Amino acid sequence: TALARIPAQSGVSLPKAPNDSAVAQLLAEAQSTNVTDTVARTLLINLSNAKARGLGSDIPTQDTLIADAAAHVAQERGEPAYAAANLTTVENTPTNLRAYGNVVIAALNNHKKANSGDTLLAIGYAVDYADATKLQTLPAIQKEYVLLAQELAVLPVPSTIVPLHLSVINNFARMAQTYADMGAVITDPLRSIAGLQLYQSLLKENGRVFTTIAAEFTKNGILFSKNEPGNIWSLFSAQ
Repeated sequence: TALARIPAQSGVSLPKAPNDSAVAQLLAEAQSTNVTDTVARTLLINLSNAKARGLGSDIPTQDTLIADAAAHVAQERGEPAYAAANLTTVENTPTNLRAYGNVVIAALNNHKKANSGDTLLAIGYAVDYADATKLQTLPAIQKEYVLLAQELAVLPVPSTIVPLHLSVINNFARMAQTYADMGAVITDPLRSIAGLQLYQSLLKENGRVFTTIAAEFTKNGILFSKNEPGNIWSLFSAQ
């Protein structure tokens, strides 16, 4: 009651709350194919709306604004490209495990362009020098990830390795899909950041899966000689 008297006593009226339908229309109009522009416009509208309601400086409101902005940037993994039915499953014997270990590394060697080093170099150069020249290398790297996933998908896989192998090839396939986003680093930096974060997350996950596969070889007494491609598994065993 005391608060209600203040406007009348001071001669100053409270500002009218924004019209919800008008705010909703502005938010709808703020949407675009450019994630960075969308987030910037949406954040401005939401912040203006909050301040008009006497909010904006409090932590809950700020957290809400940040969460809304982050929701535009977050990327989902989507549906997996491959299912267990797409794989050729073989018996879990020492011979098959050894053969699998060798052909997987051979496949990785066949697609050396599918690597994070060249990817991060191109993106880093574009960011540091505002130069999109090196971004032209990304489509070729993306294609190698697609081909790598396809080659791994047709290999004979020991039954105990199937879930792990499936995770690996689906991660490689999804990594390939992030290149369109990462390549937009100059024109749509937030979209690029989201793609890069997902790419790095999938990369780390595959590293963990490879370590688990290497442990399967050790558990089954599979040792690769120096002349076999599979000797690389020892690097994952040491992690």
